[in-house]
Amino acid sequence: MSANARSFNCSKYHHRPINQLSFVSFRVDVNDSPNKGNWSFARLLRERNFGGVSTGLFDPLDVTMCHHVLTFVGDAPVAAARWAFTDDNGVEIALVEKLGVIDMRRNRTYGTYTLGRIIEDVKAKMAAEGRHVYAIVASVVHDPMHPAWKTFVKCGFKPMGQSFPVDNKAHVKMVLRHS
Repeated sequence: MSANARSFNCSKYHHRPINQLSFVSFRVDVNDSPNKGNWSFARLLRERNFGGVSTGLFDPLDVTMCHHVLTFVGDAPVAAARWAFTDDNGVEIALVEKLGVIDMRRNRTYGTYTLGRIIEDVKAKMAAEGRHVYAIVASVVHDPMHPAWKTFVKCGFKPMGQSFPVDNKAHVKMVLRHS
């Protein structure tokens, strides 16, 4: 073995332990390339998770209002979502949208982990910005057996109001009141 081969240390290339979960929250820099960094990962995961839906995957809110989140296992992104402060019937809420986990990582609690961290992120931003949010809200498939429904219920959300159609599927508003 040569001296160069023996002295090579690959640990400097290893960013996170292979099974370590980590969470990143960020805003999109409108002056930066959409193909760089975490925004690139978020776009890829959203396309992979929701590519077949008829409604738009991306909209101007992505760069003007939304906080984007990613969950990583080691260095691999496995879940993505976005959330934003907005108004609903005259009260300020935090709206969670486009939460998805890649197929091969579903049913392993990554969605629950991500949603839990989103709740923490919303609360931290509320405190930092002096906001008074009534609730954290999401639109979820209206089916108690659906994984998304189960994830939101595990995190304390409750269904509220009548169901409504989204892409030919009944959805319901899930609400976590801020305490």
